[in-house]
Amino acid sequence: MRSPRILLVDALINLVLGVLLAAFPKSIVAVLGVPDTDVTFYPSILGAVLIGIAVALVVEYARRPDHPAGLGPHGAIAINLCGALFVVGWLLSGKLEIPLRGQVFLWGLAAVLIVISLVELAFSREDKAMCEKKEGCQKPEELKGDPKECSPEQIRKCHGDAAGHPCVPKDVEEQAGEQ
Repeated sequence: MRSPRILLVDALINLVLGVLLAAFPKSIVAVLGVPDTDVTFYPSILGAVLIGIAVALVVEYARRPDHPAGLGPHGAIAINLCGALFVVGWLLSGKLEIPLRGQVFLWGLAAVLIVISLVELAFSREDKAMCEKKEGCQKPEELKGDPKECSPEQIRKCHGDAAGHPCVPKDVEEQAGEQ
């Protein structure tokens, strides 16, 4: 099963912010009304990290079940909520001397990060519920019915030469063998 499209939306947000931070154009800083700095090293490093997160999210979205994972929804939720928490902390501290448009932009950014995290959390709960309905099947995209009903050929296709059927609890497998 492919990851939800919300990962692509999250990747796009990270990519846009990452490119802006990596380049750190003074004109964009002025338009957005966010704090400026004379040293662009740290914003560009943060931009590179956000671009990396975007790439990891795309990898997770596009990967097949038998390929390495990118960044899953729970990792994205943690990153987004940490970012939102720090932005809100800075805004509430009163230490940012920025114009109203900067405050509006940063509050909006924090809100977007929180909302996308809530949507990702909802999708991850749906995925968990679906897996529980399939009784812990390791390859639900290959499942055609109940894991207990898989043929030896289907088990070999999904799990190779595994002893028994990894998706069926041992006690259920032993009961089926006794009948």
